[in-house]
Amino acid sequence: MQHVSVNYLAVFVSAVASFAVGFLWYGLIFKNAWLNAVGKTREELREGASVKFNYFVTFVAEFFMALVTAYFISLTGATNFIGALRVALAAWVGFVATVTLIDGLFARRRFKLLLINSAFHFVNLIIFAIILINWR
Repeated sequence: MQHVSVNYLAVFVSAVASFAVGFLWYGLIFKNAWLNAVGKTREELREGASVKFNYFVTFVAEFFMALVTAYFISLTGATNFIGALRVALAAWVGFVATVTLIDGLFARRRFKLLLINSAFHFVNLIIFAIILINWR
């Protein structure tokens, strides 16, 4: 079995960076477009949900996404940004974009929402790749 090397501090920083990207993405850049595509107001989204719980679960999920990205980078032997970017692109095309599309089709979500959400994860994967490859 191949040895896998992971810098857990870099994984943690990647998850934190994801929150910053999420704030910019959903809070500033695509705020209105995302709300329109979801078909709800911010107030409606807050009803019945624990915002703190949602943020906690999101952080854990992003941590594991960064961790798996680190494993993929290590397993592929990527040693530079281009190699890490290839890993990020493959993970996005192979897992994120496909699952987002399938889920969105059957849930009858607007295509605009699928694009906004899927692109957010692609940007995250690129940021993960930058952080992870530089903190090996």
